Amino acid sequence: MKDAVLASLRDDLPQSLVIATAPSFLVHELRRPIASIHARHPRLYLRFLERNSPAAVELVEQGGADLAIAARLPGTPVRKALEYTPFTRYPFTFICPERHPLATVKKLTLKHFTRHPLILPGTGAYCRQHFDAVMSQAGLLEKTGIVIESNFPFLLFEYVRMGMGLALTPLPASPDPTPHHAGVVLRNVSHLFGDEEICHVRRKGEFELPCAAEFRAMVTAPRR
Repeated sequence: MKDAVLASLRDDLPQSLVIATAPSFLVHELRRPIASIHARHPRLYLRFLERNSPAAVELVEQGGADLAIAARLPGTPVRKALEYTPFTRYPFTFICPERHPLATVKKLTLKHFTRHPLILPGTGAYCRQHFDAVMSQAGLLEKTGIVIESNFPFLLFEYVRMGMGLALTPLPASPDPTPHHAGVVLRNVSHLFGDEEICHVRRKGEFELPCAAEFRAMVTAPRR
């Protein structure tokens, strides 16, 4: 009886969950967990702080967010004060118009990315830093032509459809079909750039709110 009363009081208390994450994860990985946690706790106040992964991780470490959903690449430093739970991987993905010559090239190479204008994530994102490092190591970075930088996935697709350039960004291996995929081709180029590990990140040793623990379980549950 006492536990039931405490649970009832806890549910009546206003709760909030502050999540730092990149816009692409809000579009892909977090759609279903957000819908599920809202269905179970309709009074829960969700606040999203849209940040690239380095900034999201830093925000959690400083106490500005309860958790982060963030990407990590091989060699990305791990902060000792944080707990990382990997739950999926995003291969680097090339986005081009359906009728573009590169849509049907049998095997893409790094040199293909020097022959066309590019639309890329901003320089603060791990994936952009990785792209620059790979191209620089191959001696090709100075030959690339970048026309747009944006961390918002919808803009990447839209500007590709408009014919302004070709985009490269990590995406889910099997993304749910959405209207912004219309008119473009997605090609896995992990053979050139690898993939990103996507993690749930929280502060070590800190009390985790029940709603935060529930949300973590939803996010990190094995994919079916």
